[in-house]
Amino acid sequence: MSIYREASVENQGDTAGRWYSGNLAPTFLILMVTSYLVTPPPAHAHLDPGTGRYVIQLTYAGWLGAAYVGSVYLGRVDDFFKIKFLRGRRHG
Repeated sequence: MSIYREASVENQGDTAGRWYSGNLAPTFLILMVTSYLVTPPPAHAHLDPGTGRYVIQLTYAGWLGAAYVGSVYLGRVDDFFKIKFLRGRRHG
């Protein structure tokens, strides 16, 4: 069984009847070079026992930093709307 299928008589000259009519060597070469360039080399590295704790600490610090920045900007938005809607009214 061949991967090449000849075109029928009525479709002579039309490439729709054939699966592939060219040489597969350039395609195979491009595929091999691309896979070689994309695949990373072995790292030969290990994770120290304290690495997991460090990642947890960084995650915790990131969440706390995001909460602080969010509260600062939320306070600014709150102050903007207080000034915008309570202008001319007495507070208290």
